[in-house]
Amino acid sequence: MKKYLFHYYFQGTKWACDVYANNPEEAKEKIKAMSQAIYDGELKFEIHIPEIRFQN
Repeated sequence: MKKYLFHYYFQGTKWACDVYANNPEEAKEKIKAMSQAIYDGELKFEIHIPEIRFQN
C-alpha cells in the first residue's frame, strides 16, 4: 500500500488528509466512502512506537 494525499476546503480554510490504498483510484473511492463514515469518538492519546530492525 501507498499513502495518497488529498486536500479540501472547509469554512474558508484549506485542510489535508492522507489515505492508504493500493492505487490512486482506490484512494479516491475510499475518500468517497468517507461520506458514510460513522463517528466513533475523539482520539485522546497516541503513542508512536518506532520499528526495530534486527540485522542477521
